[in-house]
Amino acid sequence: MAIFNIVKVHLATAGLCIVVSILPVLVLAFNWLKKKSAVTRWLAIIIMPAILSVTWYILFHNILCYVSFKLGIIVLFGLILLVMDLPVAVVAIGQMQNWLGRLIAACYFDTVLLSSTAIELKPQGINVLISSGLMAGVAAFLAAMLIAKCWGFSFNPDLKWQKSSNWSNVTFILLLLFCIVFAFWAEFCEKGNNLVEILFKPDFGPLKPTWASFCRALEAGVFEETNRYLTILALIVGFANSKYRVQITVIVSAVVFGLCILLI
Repeated sequence: MAIFNIVKVHLATAGLCIVVSILPVLVLAFNWLKKKSAVTRWLAIIIMPAILSVTWYILFHNILCYVSFKLGIIVLFGLILLVMDLPVAVVAIGQMQNWLGRLIAACYFDTVLLSSTAIELKPQGINVLISSGLMAGVAAFLAAMLIAKCWGFSFNPDLKWQKSSNWSNVTFILLLLFCIVFAFWAEFCEKGNNLVEILFKPDFGPLKPTWASFCRALEAGVFEETNRYLTILALIVGFANSKYRVQITVIVSAVVFGLCILLI
Protein backbone atom coordinates (compact mmCIF):
# COMPACT_ATOMS: atom_id res chain seq x y z
CA MET A 1 0.00 0.00 0.00
CA ALA A 2 2.85 2.37 0.82
CA ILE A 3 4.45 1.70 -2.59
CA PHE A 4 1.10 2.34 -4.27
CA ASN A 5 0.72 5.67 -2.45
CA ILE A 6 4.26 6.72 -3.47
CA VAL A 7 3.58 5.83 -7.10
CA LYS A 8 0.28 7.70 -6.97
CA VAL A 9 1.97 10.82 -5.60
CA HIS A 10 4.68 10.65 -8.29
CA LEU A 11 2.06 10.23 -11.02
CA ALA A 12 0.08 13.18 -9.71
CA THR A 13 3.21 15.34 -9.55
CA ALA A 14 4.25 14.30 -13.06
CA GLY A 15 0.80 15.08 -14.40
CA LEU A 16 0.86 18.43 -12.65
CA CYS A 17 4.23 19.33 -14.19
CA ILE A 18 3.07 18.29 -17.67
CA VAL A 19 -0.10 20.36 -17.47
CA VAL A 20 1.67 23.45 -16.12
CA SER A 21 4.40 23.26 -18.77
CA ILE A 22 2.04 22.64 -21.71
CA LEU A 23 -0.50 25.33 -20.84
CA PRO A 24 1.65 28.41 -21.71
CA VAL A 25 2.65 26.79 -25.01
CA LEU A 26 -0.99 26.21 -25.90
CA VAL A 27 -1.94 29.76 -24.96
CA LEU A 28 0.79 31.17 -27.23
CA ALA A 29 -0.13 28.79 -30.04
CA PHE A 30 -3.81 29.70 -29.99
CA ASN A 31 -2.96 33.39 -29.67
CA TRP A 32 -1.04 33.07 -32.96
CA LEU A 33 -3.52 30.80 -34.70
CA LYS A 34 -6.76 32.56 -33.74
CA LYS A 35 -6.33 35.07 -36.59
CA LYS A 36 -5.78 32.37 -39.21
CA SER A 37 -9.14 30.63 -39.62
CA ALA A 38 -12.49 29.76 -38.08
CA VAL A 39 -11.22 26.20 -37.51
CA THR A 40 -8.63 27.37 -35.02
CA ARG A 41 -11.27 29.43 -33.23
CA TRP A 42 -13.33 26.28 -32.80
CA LEU A 43 -10.24 24.45 -31.56
CA ALA A 44 -9.78 27.18 -28.98
CA ILE A 45 -13.43 26.96 -27.92
CA ILE A 46 -13.31 23.17 -27.57
CA ILE A 47 -9.81 22.60 -26.19
CA MET A 48 -8.96 25.65 -24.08
CA PRO A 49 -11.86 25.45 -21.56
CA ALA A 50 -11.20 21.73 -21.13
CA ILE A 51 -7.47 22.29 -20.57
CA LEU A 52 -8.12 25.14 -18.14
CA SER A 53 -10.62 23.02 -16.19
CA VAL A 54 -8.25 20.04 -16.03
CA THR A 55 -5.37 22.29 -14.97
CA TRP A 56 -7.51 23.96 -12.33
CA TYR A 57 -8.64 20.57 -10.99
CA ILE A 58 -5.14 19.04 -10.87
CA LEU A 59 -3.56 22.08 -9.23
CA PHE A 60 -6.39 22.46 -6.74
CA HIS A 61 -6.49 18.76 -5.84
CA ASN A 62 -2.71 18.37 -5.45
CA ILE A 63 -2.06 21.59 -3.55
CA LEU A 64 -4.99 20.95 -1.22
CA CYS A 65 -3.53 17.57 -0.26
CA TYR A 66 -0.21 19.00 0.93
CA VAL A 67 -1.01 22.28 2.69
CA SER A 68 -2.40 23.06 6.11
CA PHE A 69 -4.04 26.42 5.27
CA LYS A 70 -6.78 24.84 3.17
CA LEU A 71 -9.23 27.73 3.55
CA GLY A 72 -6.88 30.15 1.82
CA ILE A 73 -6.30 27.71 -1.05
CA ILE A 74 -10.04 27.15 -1.48
CA VAL A 75 -10.70 30.90 -1.62
CA LEU A 76 -7.84 31.42 -4.08
CA PHE A 77 -8.96 28.68 -6.46
CA GLY A 78 -12.56 29.80 -6.15
CA LEU A 79 -11.53 33.24 -7.40
CA ILE A 80 -9.45 31.67 -10.18
CA LEU A 81 -12.50 29.67 -11.25
CA LEU A 82 -14.47 32.90 -11.62
CA VAL A 83 -12.10 34.46 -14.16
CA MET A 84 -10.01 31.73 -15.80
CA ASP A 85 -12.37 31.16 -18.76
CA LEU A 86 -13.21 34.81 -19.46
CA PRO A 87 -10.50 35.24 -22.15
CA VAL A 88 -11.85 32.24 -24.08
CA ALA A 89 -15.39 33.59 -23.69
CA VAL A 90 -14.49 37.02 -25.09
CA VAL A 91 -11.84 36.15 -27.70
CA ALA A 92 -13.35 32.96 -29.13
CA ILE A 93 -17.07 32.67 -28.37
CA GLY A 94 -17.66 36.41 -28.36
CA GLN A 95 -16.33 36.77 -31.92
CA MET A 96 -18.61 34.13 -33.45
CA GLN A 97 -21.13 35.43 -35.99
CA ASN A 98 -23.05 32.26 -36.89
CA TRP A 99 -26.08 31.75 -34.63
CA LEU A 100 -25.80 27.94 -34.61
CA GLY A 101 -22.12 28.18 -33.72
CA ARG A 102 -22.98 30.55 -30.90
CA LEU A 103 -25.59 28.12 -29.60
CA ILE A 104 -23.26 25.10 -29.64
CA ALA A 105 -20.30 27.01 -28.20
CA ALA A 106 -22.33 28.49 -25.33
CA CYS A 107 -23.79 25.11 -24.31
CA TYR A 108 -20.39 23.39 -24.50
CA PHE A 109 -18.70 26.19 -22.55
CA ASP A 110 -21.22 25.97 -19.70
CA THR A 111 -21.01 22.17 -19.60
CA VAL A 112 -17.22 22.27 -19.24
CA LEU A 113 -17.50 24.86 -16.47
CA LEU A 114 -19.69 22.47 -14.50
CA SER A 115 -16.80 19.98 -14.36
CA SER A 116 -15.47 21.98 -11.41
CA THR A 117 -18.06 20.20 -9.25
CA ALA A 118 -16.03 16.99 -9.61
CA ILE A 119 -13.60 18.23 -6.95
CA GLU A 120 -14.05 16.37 -3.66
CA LEU A 121 -14.43 18.71 -0.69
CA LYS A 122 -16.01 18.33 2.72
CA PRO A 123 -19.62 19.56 2.40
CA GLN A 124 -19.28 22.41 4.85
CA GLY A 125 -18.71 26.16 4.91
CA ILE A 126 -17.10 27.79 1.91
CA ASN A 127 -16.30 24.38 0.38
CA VAL A 128 -19.93 24.05 -0.67
CA LEU A 129 -19.67 27.14 -2.87
CA ILE A 130 -17.34 25.18 -5.16
CA SER A 131 -18.57 21.59 -4.78
CA SER A 132 -22.20 22.61 -5.36
CA GLY A 133 -21.29 24.35 -8.60
CA LEU A 134 -22.39 27.78 -7.37
CA MET A 135 -19.00 29.36 -8.11
CA ALA A 136 -19.10 27.82 -11.58
CA GLY A 137 -22.58 29.28 -12.01
CA VAL A 138 -21.35 32.76 -11.09
CA ALA A 139 -18.41 32.29 -13.48
CA ALA A 140 -20.85 31.33 -16.24
CA PHE A 141 -22.93 34.43 -15.49
CA LEU A 142 -19.91 36.74 -15.71
CA ALA A 143 -18.82 35.09 -18.96
CA ALA A 144 -22.36 35.32 -20.37
CA MET A 145 -22.51 39.07 -19.78
CA LEU A 146 -19.22 39.56 -21.64
CA ILE A 147 -20.24 37.21 -24.46
CA ALA A 148 -23.58 38.98 -24.86
CA LYS A 149 -21.80 42.34 -25.05
CA CYS A 150 -19.49 41.00 -27.77
CA TRP A 151 -22.57 39.78 -29.67
CA GLY A 152 -23.99 43.30 -29.59
CA PHE A 153 -26.39 42.97 -26.66
CA SER A 154 -26.48 44.93 -23.41
CA PHE A 155 -27.89 43.69 -20.12
CA ASN A 156 -31.14 45.63 -19.69
CA PRO A 157 -33.94 43.81 -17.83
CA ASP A 158 -36.57 46.28 -19.16
CA LEU A 159 -39.22 45.06 -16.74
CA LYS A 160 -41.94 47.55 -17.67
CA TRP A 161 -45.34 45.86 -17.55
CA GLN A 162 -47.25 46.34 -20.79
CA LYS A 163 -50.42 44.41 -21.60
CA SER A 164 -50.87 43.24 -25.18
CA SER A 165 -54.09 43.74 -27.14
CA ASN A 166 -55.16 40.12 -26.56
CA TRP A 167 -54.30 40.06 -22.85
CA SER A 168 -56.47 37.73 -20.74
CA ASN A 169 -56.66 37.96 -16.96
CA VAL A 170 -58.18 34.48 -16.79
CA THR A 171 -55.29 32.97 -18.76
CA PHE A 172 -52.77 34.78 -16.59
CA ILE A 173 -54.39 33.50 -13.37
CA LEU A 174 -54.58 29.94 -14.71
CA LEU A 175 -50.90 30.01 -15.73
CA LEU A 176 -49.93 31.38 -12.32
CA LEU A 177 -51.90 28.66 -10.53
CA PHE A 178 -50.39 25.98 -12.76
CA CYS A 179 -46.86 27.22 -11.98
CA ILE A 180 -47.56 27.14 -8.24
CA VAL A 181 -49.15 23.68 -8.30
CA PHE A 182 -46.46 22.23 -10.57
CA ALA A 183 -43.63 23.67 -8.46
CA PHE A 184 -45.23 22.23 -5.30
CA TRP A 185 -45.73 18.83 -6.93
CA ALA A 186 -42.23 18.69 -8.43
CA GLU A 187 -40.63 19.48 -5.07
CA PHE A 188 -42.78 17.54 -2.60
CA CYS A 189 -44.89 14.91 -4.39
CA GLU A 190 -42.82 13.19 -7.08
CA LYS A 191 -41.16 10.57 -4.85
CA GLY A 192 -44.15 8.41 -3.97
CA ASN A 193 -44.31 4.64 -4.51
CA ASN A 194 -47.64 4.72 -6.35
CA LEU A 195 -49.87 7.16 -8.21
CA VAL A 196 -51.93 8.06 -5.14
CA GLU A 197 -48.82 8.91 -3.09
CA ILE A 198 -47.31 10.83 -5.98
CA LEU A 199 -50.42 12.97 -6.43
CA PHE A 200 -51.81 13.35 -2.91
CA LYS A 201 -49.14 12.49 -0.33
CA PRO A 202 -46.49 15.21 -0.23
CA ASP A 203 -43.18 14.72 1.53
CA PHE A 204 -42.20 17.90 3.37
CA GLY A 205 -38.68 16.68 4.14
CA PRO A 206 -37.17 19.21 1.70
CA LEU A 207 -38.54 21.98 3.95
CA LYS A 208 -35.54 21.33 6.20
CA PRO A 209 -32.86 22.94 4.04
CA THR A 210 -29.13 22.75 4.62
CA TRP A 211 -26.36 25.07 3.48
CA ALA A 212 -25.45 22.53 0.80
CA SER A 213 -29.01 22.17 -0.51
CA PHE A 214 -29.41 25.96 -0.58
CA CYS A 215 -26.22 26.37 -2.65
CA ARG A 216 -27.26 23.59 -5.03
CA ALA A 217 -30.65 25.22 -5.56
CA LEU A 218 -29.04 28.62 -6.12
CA GLU A 219 -26.55 27.06 -8.56
CA ALA A 220 -29.39 25.56 -10.57
CA GLY A 221 -31.12 28.92 -10.84
CA VAL A 222 -28.01 30.88 -11.81
CA PHE A 223 -26.37 28.32 -14.09
CA GLU A 224 -29.39 27.03 -15.94
CA GLU A 225 -30.99 30.41 -16.56
CA THR A 226 -27.67 31.89 -17.67
CA ASN A 227 -27.33 29.08 -20.19
CA ARG A 228 -30.85 29.68 -21.45
CA TYR A 229 -30.16 33.42 -21.70
CA LEU A 230 -27.30 32.78 -24.15
CA THR A 231 -29.41 30.21 -25.99
CA ILE A 232 -32.22 32.73 -26.47
CA LEU A 233 -29.81 35.41 -27.70
CA ALA A 234 -28.37 33.03 -30.30
CA LEU A 235 -31.80 31.87 -31.48
CA ILE A 236 -33.46 35.28 -31.62
CA VAL A 237 -30.71 36.41 -33.99
CA GLY A 238 -30.79 33.21 -36.02
CA PHE A 239 -34.54 33.52 -36.68
CA ALA A 240 -34.64 37.33 -36.86
CA ASN A 241 -36.28 37.27 -40.31
CA SER A 242 -39.10 34.95 -39.30
CA LYS A 243 -42.40 36.32 -38.01
CA TYR A 244 -42.50 33.33 -35.65
CA ARG A 245 -39.05 34.05 -34.21
CA VAL A 246 -40.35 34.42 -30.65
CA GLN A 247 -42.29 31.15 -30.75
CA ILE A 248 -39.38 29.29 -32.37
CA THR A 249 -36.94 30.74 -29.85
CA VAL A 250 -39.08 29.73 -26.87
CA ILE A 251 -39.65 26.17 -28.12
CA VAL A 252 -36.10 25.46 -29.32
CA SER A 253 -34.50 27.03 -26.24
CA ALA A 254 -36.73 24.85 -24.05
CA VAL A 255 -35.63 21.73 -25.96
CA VAL A 256 -31.94 22.69 -25.74
CA PHE A 257 -32.39 23.52 -22.06
CA GLY A 258 -33.94 20.10 -21.40
CA LEU A 259 -31.18 18.28 -23.29
CA CYS A 260 -28.50 20.13 -21.32
CA ILE A 261 -30.19 19.11 -18.06
CA LEU A 262 -30.27 15.46 -19.16
CA LEU A 263 -26.60 15.52 -20.20
CA ILE A 264 -25.46 17.25 -17.01
